[in-house]
Amino acid sequence: MMHFLLAVGFLVSTLAGSGASGVRDGDATSAEFMKPIGVATDAQGNIYVADAAAQRIREISPSGYVTTLAGSGSPMYDGMWVDGGYQNGPASQARFDRPSAVAVGPDGGIYVADSLNHCIRLIKDGMVSTYAGSQDNTSAADGALATASFRKPRALAFNAAGDLYVADIELGIRRIHDGTVTTLTLPIPMSKSYLSIAFSGSGKNETMFVGTSKELVAFDRDLHVRWQQTVAPDDSLLYVVSGNLKAGALNTTPGLGIPYGITPDGRGDLIYADTRSHAVRALDQRTGLPAQQPLQQPLADAADYGGGYREGDVAQALFDAPMGIARLNDGGIVVADTGNRRIRVIAASAAPTTLSTSPPFRDFTDSDPAQNGQIVAGTPFHGPSASYYRIAYIGNSYAFFNTSWSDSIPGRVEAALQSNWKALGFPRPPKLISISPIQDISGFHDYISNVLSLGVVDAVLLQINSVNVASSFPLKTPDSTHVDWDAYDAGWEEPMRRFFVDVHSELEKAGIPLVVVTNPVPAELTPLEVSVFSDDTGFPDWMFLMYGPPGGQFTQRDLQKAITGAHVPEIDLYPGFLAAEQDPNRVPLNGTVDGHYSQYGRALAARIIVEQLIEQHFWVGASKRP
Repeated sequence: MMHFLLAVGFLVSTLAGSGASGVRDGDATSAEFMKPIGVATDAQGNIYVADAAAQRIREISPSGYVTTLAGSGSPMYDGMWVDGGYQNGPASQARFDRPSAVAVGPDGGIYVADSLNHCIRLIKDGMVSTYAGSQDNTSAADGALATASFRKPRALAFNAAGDLYVADIELGIRRIHDGTVTTLTLPIPMSKSYLSIAFSGSGKNETMFVGTSKELVAFDRDLHVRWQQTVAPDDSLLYVVSGNLKAGALNTTPGLGIPYGITPDGRGDLIYADTRSHAVRALDQRTGLPAQQPLQQPLADAADYGGGYREGDVAQALFDAPMGIARLNDGGIVVADTGNRRIRVIAASAAPTTLSTSPPFRDFTDSDPAQNGQIVAGTPFHGPSASYYRIAYIGNSYAFFNTSWSDSIPGRVEAALQSNWKALGFPRPPKLISISPIQDISGFHDYISNVLSLGVVDAVLLQINSVNVASSFPLKTPDSTHVDWDAYDAGWEEPMRRFFVDVHSELEKAGIPLVVVTNPVPAELTPLEVSVFSDDTGFPDWMFLMYGPPGGQFTQRDLQKAITGAHVPEIDLYPGFLAAEQDPNRVPLNGTVDGHYSQYGRALAARIIVEQLIEQHFWVGASKRP
């Protein structure tokens, strides 16, 4: 493995944030954030943070003291989210709805991309006003500030001349000059997912950098393309359905990542936050090629692994879904380390940094035998087993997806139970069989009735979640913002209860115990678990509102009611997962790209299941032979 030394090293440290979820102001070690995604700096060294989940704009002094500059609202949903709103007036009473970016104007005002209010807000002299756009108008109109419209503005940047540019995630790059909004006509087609914008130079030497989910492009003052780099393809699936590692899955060539935040560093490089691979990376501003000082290499398995938190040398430091990025006056780089709920700084160090040409990644194994225990729904069983106490583990893709058998939830449960099976009272060594993915309850019912109830297994674990509910009882309108959630939940709660009663009864007749495992999907816990989804695809309201607040709260509640009403034994993963998310040193429970469980999430789920299975010990008293 080849290494090279940089003449100057870089160190990563935490400027502010305890890691806990909240809105507390205070010194660096006690202040709290919920989902910091946008950052900007001023000439005095202050840092401004758009905290999207807290619906607040925070200010951090050079010493790290945090205050709330504007925004209000009480934390809800287990302290993970503040409901958005829209209100101008005194800063302490103002309301935002997912503020995604901040920029400091030549007038000293703080400009805010208020994404789900579809407008640009201005904080100045202790007051918040609407600078451009309208909460109710998303028609994409250009024109005067009061009549122009935006559609989910994502990023902001001023050029040297003092014009404000807006990366409007769906509509493109908008320029505000002399009180008029104009949509730029770019010379090349670009992805309809505009994420970031930044400027370097002035006059004829001005360069505008624009990042989307598909490319990063540098334009000159006349909008001619200086260079264009394409985002590397995302193949987040490391394993095939049988649980074996895909050929070439660990290609460690670090292609361009999605540039969620970009800033020139003053040394000729363009620094960007590669949220998808949890790295802060650098390109040469002139060419768009990897910089001589590349800072970090992406994690090869970031789709599954999620990020981490580690200080120190930049080559070894860890981030979790970094999103916002800006340059400090001293040349340091400030990073909104979104998943860690902290604001980090990358600063120059006298000690050289050692970088590897290959990025770090976890050890993987493809030594699990083919068809090592997983059976895809529909594959026939060959009668009862005399050798094993068979436990069917049936669910959708949250039960088994993109993993090896030994690292999967059922594989981990099996290993834990087998390690001490005699002392636990099993009549035969337990063997779990994964049957997935099945989405709707009719599929579960058919498989349980036509296969599992015939006595081919000794017990059934049924993992179910809000995705199963949504698949079985689709919303009649795609616009989740206008859903009557109480009415929707009332429509499926009784059919779900009957489903649990029916399958429990059928299995009980065959002497087969049933335990229902309920698991939260990412947005039911915290918006941190859907950071990439929410920005890459334009903040899909259905994800926050269907599975998160307010819809998911109802779904989670009423799913519990349906199970309780059916008198079926249950293992609820939600409390344990919530505790893990509330931990200041949280580790991502879901993968960054596809949203299924990370390795840590699978391990946590398996541990909770094993602990509660041992408490229930339904296998005690079962016959020693089928």
